Amino acid sequence: MRSISFIPALLLVSALAGCASLHRASPPDVQARFDDAVIRYGYGDLAGATRELAWVDRQCTGRALGQQAALALAALHLDGRNPGRHVDTAAQLARSFLHSADADDWRRPIATTLYLTALDLGASMPDSTTLAADNSTTGRAPAAPQHTDVPGCGPVQPLPNDAAVPTLPVLPGEPLIARLRAVRADRAQLAATVDSLCTALDNVRLELVAKDKELQRIRKTLKP
Repeated sequence: MRSISFIPALLLVSALAGCASLHRASPPDVQARFDDAVIRYGYGDLAGATRELAWVDRQCTGRALGQQAALALAALHLDGRNPGRHVDTAAQLARSFLHSADADDWRRPIATTLYLTALDLGASMPDSTTLAADNSTTGRAPAAPQHTDVPGCGPVQPLPNDAAVPTLPVLPGEPLIARLRAVRADRAQLAATVDSLCTALDNVRLELVAKDKELQRIRKTLKP
């Protein structure tokens, strides 16, 4: 489990590395807060980084910087050091990115790993209702938006060709958390069995002591 906690941090660094040169000439508000979130993460202020990235994600939904913020936010929600992490939130953010990104987007492998890691750590598998809700809040902006661009958020990300977008990835087996729970249950059952055997062994020892005393008594009575 210790190695798993490092995966989101490594993925976050990878995701943010490609963002360092984004929108440097744009108005400072959203970009400055995005950069501040990266700095906060570097110094271990995970709560502050989460807050700033969530703000950028809301302001820039469906735009380039918003996608970067959502991906980084998903990683933060998987960071084992983050007391406010939520694996379901991480799964939803990564899943939304996978719905919105083209098949050849270089960030898809990162989002895929984040999504599968969230499932491994106990995030709920999406049902049809969840997927429908995702489609309404996925961060995929309309191809011809009616609202004005948000300064600093970058270009609107058009809808990908649905036929070219792979289906959501699935785990090859039981989630890690389910396997760990099964191991814990087996261990608890084994411990109970051991306790039962120890109790039975103690009872046998007591019976042997009692029988030995009875044998000694009989021997004394048989002596001439």
